Amino acid sequence: YREAEIKHARLAMLAAAGWPLSELWDKKLAAAFSLPSMLGDDDRAPSPLNGGLDKISIKYWIACLLLASAVDIFGIFQKSNDNYFPGNLGFDPLGLYPKDEA
Repeated sequence: YREAEIKHARLAMLAAAGWPLSELWDKKLAAAFSLPSMLGDDDRAPSPLNGGLDKISIKYWIACLLLASAVDIFGIFQKSNDNYFPGNLGFDPLGLYPKDEA
């Protein structure tokens, strides 16, 4: 169960940061890349509650599903490593994982 809790906690943290940041930065990033803004008329991110999901390409949703599946499958294969612990995918660019077992 620990593995599922860690995955859900990480997803929740990304969503908690990503939602407001997408509303703040969408227009600036879209303008920088010469793309249309995906925000609604009231500057809200597309969602089932806010509407606007029809603006998002189906290719994006397919890419999200494929990426999530690839990360999950990679995690399953990582479980065979001796130094594996729940949530360890071997990706630690900031060096935050503990170096010793506490």
